[in-house]
Amino acid sequence: MRKVASQCELSLGTIYNYYTTKVDIIFDIIEDLWNECFGEIDKIYNSKEGFFKQTEFLYFHTLQYLNKFENNWIKDLNILTSNDKEKAKERECELVQKFTQILKHLIEINKNDLNIEVFNKFSEDKILEFISYEFFIMLKRLDNDYSFFDYTLKKILL
Repeated sequence: MRKVASQCELSLGTIYNYYTTKVDIIFDIIEDLWNECFGEIDKIYNSKEGFFKQTEFLYFHTLQYLNKFENNWIKDLNILTSNDKEKAKERECELVQKFTQILKHLIEINKNDLNIEVFNKFSEDKILEFISYEFFIMLKRLDNDYSFFDYTLKKILL
């Protein structure tokens, strides 16, 4: 806490007025990072690109933020208590839901360009579940190779 106060050129008391623990600061910083990420995602909705380009943008945009998180904050998560980890897990689920909603929206606005037979055979929810699952598995691995995912999506949806 002293180091944070010093680097922010604030008194230690001021820091404690806003943050009781280091964990509170870490959560707030992580929250800001994700809010910034989601704020910039709006660009994909303004894009005239189709589903595949928009999904690729979403993937690499998110990967960039995950790399930032990995490089700067992952070591600080070692100090989390089991209650803090539970709270972090709940927040992660909320973030996954938010990304899933974005992917759902991308499917909805681009559905006319996709193979309707796939949507007749499988529900939109089933297709979304598949895409989301693979999307998040790749992100968890911090995978920079998007080509197989893109190829597979095109084979399924075109």
